[in-house]
Amino acid sequence: MFEDLLLHPRTRTQLEQFAANPSHGLILIGPEGSGKKTLAHAVSAVLLSVENDKLANHPYYSLTNPDDPSITIDEIRALQRLLTLKTPKTNDNIRRVLTTIDAGRMRFEAQNAFLKSLEEPPTDTCIILTVDATGDLLETMYSRAQKIDILPVSEAMAKEYYSKKGITSVELAKNYALSQGQVGLLSSLLSVDTNHPLKEWVETAKGLLAQPAGERIMQTDVLSKDKLGVLLLLNAFGRIAHAALTSAAKTSNAKAIERWKDSLEAVQNAHEAMTHNANTKLMLDHLLLSI
Repeated sequence: MFEDLLLHPRTRTQLEQFAANPSHGLILIGPEGSGKKTLAHAVSAVLLSVENDKLANHPYYSLTNPDDPSITIDEIRALQRLLTLKTPKTNDNIRRVLTTIDAGRMRFEAQNAFLKSLEEPPTDTCIILTVDATGDLLETMYSRAQKIDILPVSEAMAKEYYSKKGITSVELAKNYALSQGQVGLLSSLLSVDTNHPLKEWVETAKGLLAQPAGERIMQTDVLSKDKLGVLLLLNAFGRIAHAALTSAAKTSNAKAIERWKDSLEAVQNAHEAMTHNANTKLMLDHLLLSI
């Protein structure tokens, strides 16, 4: 059913069980880079009995994934209007799927408006939401849907999967360390044809680390204006530091271990500062001088 996807065994089992006996609400939970959108797409295609590449043209499939940082109540009301439309009678229990990507971007009033739809959707409808963490939505929303965690895969699983696609062990190991087993990011890192927002910020972070500290600081004024981008940049720095620390530990390089431990601590401190609404430019200045 999901044979073509690289999945943790527990995640795969839960997805197969859901697809075999779907409820009317599903929340896919995983960090940035876990492949939530790909999985939501795959589940939707299975429920509607269509090929993945034809899903977007299905008349009773809706995808909400705006470019804006937040999902407004107007966008939720548009979804609710879709729920009032009748679907043609078939032998399938689920004939309509509404998917919302990064549903934690819903404003409070949008979540409240959406709650009733999640509580009492039409019997032929499945609502699929993706979120980064369990704190992104109202607790009442979680209680109205089945929840599936998208777990990271092991390096051995990734190596077996990608060896069939011609990826070498050396290339896989390097990119697995950056992805930390998150299959969405790993897939993007290994492919020149696909992009992931986090992949782009990993490249930005690598570029900043290759520059002298003085040149890095000159870029913080522009970087600090994109708050979502700053969070992805911190994520990217953390992944790079973690991968480098792991590599240094394998070779017992004491100097490198100390350097990347300090860098990882600096990234964690930057994350903490962001949660306390610190001045973003000053936080980036401090980080780029410390990492």
